[in-house]
Amino acid sequence: MHRNLQKVTLIFMLPFFMSCNIFSGMSSGGDDPEALLEQGKSALQNGENQKALGYLEDAKAQDPDNYNVLYFHSVATARVNQVDFTSFIETFQDVEQNYANSSAKTALQQVFSTQNDTLFNISIEKLQDLLRTFLIVNDNLQRIGAAIESGELTVDEFPYIEDVMLSRGISAIVANMILLIDTDGIGPEFVLDENFVLERVDEAYQLVFLGNQDEFPEFEAEIKARINRQWPGIEAGVRSLYLYYTWTQCGSLPAPEAMPQIPGTLTPTFICAVDSEASLAWQLFEIAYNGTNSLYSLLQ
Repeated sequence: MHRNLQKVTLIFMLPFFMSCNIFSGMSSGGDDPEALLEQGKSALQNGENQKALGYLEDAKAQDPDNYNVLYFHSVATARVNQVDFTSFIETFQDVEQNYANSSAKTALQQVFSTQNDTLFNISIEKLQDLLRTFLIVNDNLQRIGAAIESGELTVDEFPYIEDVMLSRGISAIVANMILLIDTDGIGPEFVLDENFVLERVDEAYQLVFLGNQDEFPEFEAEIKARINRQWPGIEAGVRSLYLYYTWTQCGSLPAPEAMPQIPGTLTPTFICAVDSEASLAWQLFEIAYNGTNSLYSLLQ
């Protein structure tokens, strides 16, 4: 499945491509949340990511419900930790690497091994850092997403709606799938349970027990318990990808009763516009939906 990733705008790439007028009228100093936000945005534009995160940490501490602060805090967090979500989009799509590699992309290509289809095939240290980043980003963006869905936040007030929907979808799914193989599934600390592994077979994600079944006869119950504990977060991520699809392809959000439900089957009724099923947005949602639907089936 070779699809064009060039059309995707991610929150984590946004500061590179923003027009300069986004950063016009910045304060030259001050420690109130708005001044700190503007200083953080300026630092991001200049590539001073750690400095930007410092400003935005302070702004978030003072004004934790400010949607712009939460958004740019996510941008800075991802950039400081060298998270490139394009790699995760490619994982869902299973396409070849056809762009110039960076250190971040090289590291994240290992997260989903294409050789043995085992997910998160990286060191514990990298997995720990990745989980912390995703959890912070997801916490920020789920609050913004809720305001967008309720109509409290409009595109006129907040121009980053597409980025929030897409990036929240990816972060929620990946963070909660990492926690499937964590001992307690809470985070942000990660302790690998070596008895379990996540595998991908034909775009379907499965939690597999690798331990000694004689020593752990209740492994099937444990698999169900792990999926149950992380399912709300996984489902929220899939939901966000569907919102991203309807927003980008049809310019509106679906009514709650029109949302696809898991478990279930996708039908043409969920396609919001003619030929939009050929869009990258639909393809990302479809793969995430089908893959996690199969994971949910393990609960049956």
